[in-house]
Amino acid sequence: MKRAIVLSGGGGKGAYQIGVWKALRKKKIHYDIVTGTSVGALNGALMTQKEYHKAVLLWQKIDFSAIFKEADSQKLMAQKDWFHIFQTYLQNVLNGGMEISNLEKLVQKNVNTKKIKNSKIDFGIVTVNFRTLKPLILTKNEMTEDTICDYLIASASCFPFFQKKEVKNEFFIDGGFYDNMPINLAIDLGAEEIIAVDLNAVGMVRPVKNKKIPITYIKPRNEIGSFLVFDKKQSHRAIKLGYLDTLKVLGYFDGNQYTFPKNSLSKNQKIKEIKMQKIIEEIFNTKNESLLEEFLNKTSFNRVSKQEKEVNRTLEYLAKHCNLDETKVYRLKTMEKKIRQTIREVPLITKESLDKKRQEFKFVPTPLERIKYFYTYIKEAKTHPKMKKELSKYALVFPKDFLAAIYLTAMEAKK
Repeated sequence: MKRAIVLSGGGGKGAYQIGVWKALRKKKIHYDIVTGTSVGALNGALMTQKEYHKAVLLWQKIDFSAIFKEADSQKLMAQKDWFHIFQTYLQNVLNGGMEISNLEKLVQKNVNTKKIKNSKIDFGIVTVNFRTLKPLILTKNEMTEDTICDYLIASASCFPFFQKKEVKNEFFIDGGFYDNMPINLAIDLGAEEIIAVDLNAVGMVRPVKNKKIPITYIKPRNEIGSFLVFDKKQSHRAIKLGYLDTLKVLGYFDGNQYTFPKNSLSKNQKIKEIKMQKIIEEIFNTKNESLLEEFLNKTSFNRVSKQEKEVNRTLEYLAKHCNLDETKVYRLKTMEKKIRQTIREVPLITKESLDKKRQEFKFVPTPLERIKYFYTYIKEAKTHPKMKKELSKYALVFPKDFLAAIYLTAMEAKK
């Protein structure tokens, strides 16, 4: 069965695809076809060459100076945030876009056109003719060794931010203007099974013309930066996340935004669900049963989700707000210990101070402060009926934070 790897466009997010490649190599998953658009075309060329280590080294060193001429790259690197970087791009739009001569040199240095032509792996890319606005879909057999690099640059020319690319007296722009996820091209090349890596970037995506072909989609579950930012730290993180996300999709790890050993979350679900259900029933033990029903509807607690269950979603919600590193593999006990430590350091807001500051419109608590508040008063509510009623009302306003506090309480509950 012929397997294709399809790589979407996504500019500075492209390092994520190298992490996916790392996971495929680890699990010895071969491929016969590679298709790509924009940065996916550039990464796809390296996958066709089978030069993984070259690709890793390239992305580990990449920054604005590797893409743009010196004056532009220095200006971009001087900016402190994405908004000001975007402003710099916009300033160049009126001049036809950023000059990417350094990117051209980088591609010529790393892409071995002879290896691509001689590779047993089929390869195809997408670009768009600027004059006609029609797509130009090319396979390696339709490109010469002399034009491969030119068309790769054309596919990645993110107009209007980047300048158009001239090839054979015609100007071309980013293939994402026609198809940012060239699955149909892979099908045309004979793919019978597809792994599609979607960078969640802006671009047109064509409907898949053959629904019978199995497609495994891999996409970032965490933020991996902007497509217009080229940064070593961003790339390093994206490679790690691409690797972990792929292994989760393939069933070797558990988790969504975080990563756990296989089967550890199903055990956690069974243990915590019973404890959390008991705490919820204790808190909502009022005459008005509609409050309990409304809370359960807002949180989907006890309902099976297609992706994961509410207990483990709540664990990851806690981890996210505790700023735990998403690029690591966690044992459940280790993560819960780190969460406890973080919550312990959060200042406790008393009910009196919260009410006073809310009335004065001077204070909006953070999610962690709300979680700590709920967590502290859940214990008190067990012996104070008025507190139960108070908490149950707050729970409807901040259901995720309240459920997170219940999870914390369940962590300490005896079996």
